[in-house]
Amino acid sequence: MASLAGKKSKSALGAYIRRICSRSDKPKGIKAGAHKIACLYYYMCKNGWEYHDKGIEAYEKKHQERCHKSLEKKAREMGYELVATKNVA
Repeated sequence: MASLAGKKSKSALGAYIRRICSRSDKPKGIKAGAHKIACLYYYMCKNGWEYHDKGIEAYEKKHQERCHKSLEKKAREMGYELVATKNVA
């Protein structure tokens, strides 16, 4: 239930759940979100951590960096080189 409610929140966890739900079917995304919440809760209790939400912007930026790094790696494996260009809007 917490994962389902978290899907609607404007937090990094909500963005994670929405991204997984868009990639696969909704029950899998909800289950993945519930697993992430359970892991966070476990480590918070075990180590005495406090939860600090970094927000959607930080999550999206980190996700974008991971995608870019993955794309560079794939290009390198195929023998290509990525060249950065200036965005023209």
